[in-house]
Amino acid sequence: MNKNILALFLSFISWVCYAQQIQITEIKKHITYLASDALKGRGTGSTEETLAANYISSKFAEYKLMPKGNDGYFYTFTYKTPANPHDTIGAGEEKKANNVVAFLNNHG
Repeated sequence: MNKNILALFLSFISWVCYAQQIQITEIKKHITYLASDALKGRGTGSTEETLAANYISSKFAEYKLMPKGNDGYFYTFTYKTPANPHDTIGAGEEKKANNVVAFLNNHG
């Protein structure tokens, strides 16, 4: 009987390790894309930021996370670019950008 329990336990452990490996592989895939040169750093308000935001929101929808932005998963905001590239104070052009926000409800 102890051999059966040990075999069951080892089967369970190997399944858990396999499932974790799949999750790690998926996470690496997402990070690789979001950190890729193709997205050029995902600068605020850039085309690449929009590509990244769309990618993330599609994954949130796929994982059935609850949207928590002011427009679905997107939380749109405005900001001002610095008038001088050496400044940190935004006194230049006003632009729009997005954060992507979701909620995982573990209680229902």
